[in-house]
Amino acid sequence: MNSQLLTLAYSLLLAAAFAAICMQSLRFQRQQQQNWLPVKLLKLSAWPLLLCLAILAIGKLGWGFGLVTLFAAASLAAVTVVATFTYKPGKLPLLYSLSLPTGSIFLALGLL
Repeated sequence: MNSQLLTLAYSLLLAAAFAAICMQSLRFQRQQQQNWLPVKLLKLSAWPLLLCLAILAIGKLGWGFGLVTLFAAASLAAVTVVATFTYKPGKLPLLYSLSLPTGSIFLALGLL
């Protein structure tokens, strides 16, 4: 049960990190009339989150299964974010703002 919650948490948090990276792009900034979050805040939230998730996955599940779980979750999150960014780029802030707290809750439940 814990590994399933961790995989779901990793997927949601990776989706938030990838959405933050996409929202940093010039294409997204030009398409949107307003800035949802400052680019520096997005950079400060995305890259450390990716690093922390890698450390948690390897620490909790080991090098083998942890990396496999992390890469599977990253693939699912990347497909979700790329599809959102391609077809509905205005929904990226919603994806970011929903997946970050939800993933954090599932991560806390999975680590207990």
